[in-house]
Amino acid sequence: MSQLKTDDMRPVIDGLVRTLQPLVAELQEAGVGVGEWIEAIKISSFQAARAATDAESGRAVFTRMSVRTGMTRTELMRLRRAFAGAAAGADGVMRRMIGRQRTARVLDGWRSDPAYRDAAGEPLPLPAHGPAPSLQSLIKTYAGDVPASSLLAELHRLRLLESLPDGRLRPRPDEQRRAQALALLRTPPPTPLAP
Repeated sequence: MSQLKTDDMRPVIDGLVRTLQPLVAELQEAGVGVGEWIEAIKISSFQAARAATDAESGRAVFTRMSVRTGMTRTELMRLRRAFAGAAAGADGVMRRMIGRQRTARVLDGWRSDPAYRDAAGEPLPLPAHGPAPSLQSLIKTYAGDVPASSLLAELHRLRLLESLPDGRLRPRPDEQRRAQALALLRTPPPTPLAP
């Protein structure tokens, strides 16, 4: 593809937005946030640039890859190390909290933070409001500056919470909507390039 001038980028960006919007909407429903998208784009850019520079010179040239992708050589080296550590694919690269969709952060925290789990390791049923442990405190810990009422409404809208007879809440045991949306991504990953 030839290099585009800055003035030519608006139609490209508009086309990308139109193309990605339906997929992004489905994945947001599944709890996939901008952090995962950015990381996936970086991985794809790394792989494409690596293939192109390998084809041109017989080896990866990180300076040329940096020029081609717009990423720093430091970022490209991070991705290369991640691929070396996760030979089966990009799984190791994708596990980050920053930038993840906030409902996913809250649910992950609920399942992993000992302060919000019972003796058997299951998520504690929580009251919506009040001091820790509560959904309000969980949201403050894992969703940052988002108002608890907004995130609680989103968790209900996505049907990710189950209401118990005593009014406490817990994550639904069957996150079928999330699993269905993530099935969209279950295509075989490309084989990582050797470091």
